[in-house]
Amino acid sequence: PNGYDLTPSLVESPDMASRSLRSSTSKSPLVFASQVAKHRNFLWFSGMNVVQVFHCHFNSNFFPLFLEYLLGDSLSPGAGSLLLGISFTLPHLNNLFFLGLCR
Repeated sequence: PNGYDLTPSLVESPDMASRSLRSSTSKSPLVFASQVAKHRNFLWFSGMNVVQVFHCHFNSNFFPLFLEYLLGDSLSPGAGSLLLGISFTLPHLNNLFFLGLCR
């Protein structure tokens, strides 16, 4: 009457349907993760993310100490603070500049 062929040979039992659904949902995150991990853009994204996180922590934790101990008296306090300010803002400005090149 509604145009669908519901012969018993083509209809799965409820147990079979739930088992196939469970197996497909348990494998799908793993399949998706392996596909994403093999994608070239994801590898570039992950690498750049590692570099940015390292840079952020390096700047906030070690760069001021290196400036103080390595350059010491040869750098005036104003120049040191300017250099620290540039080192914190330049990566963000760099991202904004290169965002235009990605289009």
